[in-house]
Amino acid sequence: MALDKKNKPITIEYRFTFPNQGTKIFLLSLDPKTLNLLHAKKEEDYPEWTKMGYEQCSNCCCDKTHSHCPVAINIYELVSSFKDFVSFSEVNVHVITQEREYKKTVSLQKGIASLLGIYMATSDCPIMAKLKHMVRFHLPLASPLESLSRILSTYLLAQYFRQKKGLEPDWALKNLKEIYENIRILNRAIKKRLKKVGEGDANVNALVGLDVFALTTAGFLDDDSFDKLGPLFEAYY
Repeated sequence: MALDKKNKPITIEYRFTFPNQGTKIFLLSLDPKTLNLLHAKKEEDYPEWTKMGYEQCSNCCCDKTHSHCPVAINIYELVSSFKDFVSFSEVNVHVITQEREYKKTVSLQKGIASLLGIYMATSDCPIMAKLKHMVRFHLPLASPLESLSRILSTYLLAQYFRQKKGLEPDWALKNLKEIYENIRILNRAIKKRLKKVGEGDANVNALVGLDVFALTTAGFLDDDSFDKLGPLFEAYY
């Protein structure tokens, strides 16, 4: 797992502290170049429900070198840890990144959703890879408006880099909705995996929350609700 000193892993630590159930700690180490989660185990060491053919996404575009679903492998440790927990349990979430720390008391499903999003985006899944740039500048437990601003800003920055490489940029955001529609299909497939093997109320509801967010994001693009951000840029008009 260790990388040389010039390429030290990017680390994000989540601590879930419960009133009467102690603390659960998750330390993620990410490859600084690919932003993929660094694993200690091999694919064959993961359970049956993480295999490619198990409730596989209808829009799966992983190549044949994968015997297991990259997303399922990444979320395995997290969902196993919370399979006996209730969604609305109150938990203090303490997030430690290399730049700063965050603390907030929230429902468990909201805390799991925040961490689940990182695990999913840092997998080797081509669908989730479109969100990796947001992991590098992770904002834990963000509000819907904060998330919307980050999504739009980073997508438009991606178009700038596409243009620099001689590719056609999408300044009109035409392809952004498709990205989130594909993520919704993936979310539903992963939810089916978890429900089929009984991996817990809190985990399933956290995925529901992520799916609702993906649906809301797609809806914003349909009705131009993101125009509410316009007044914040008055100085540019």
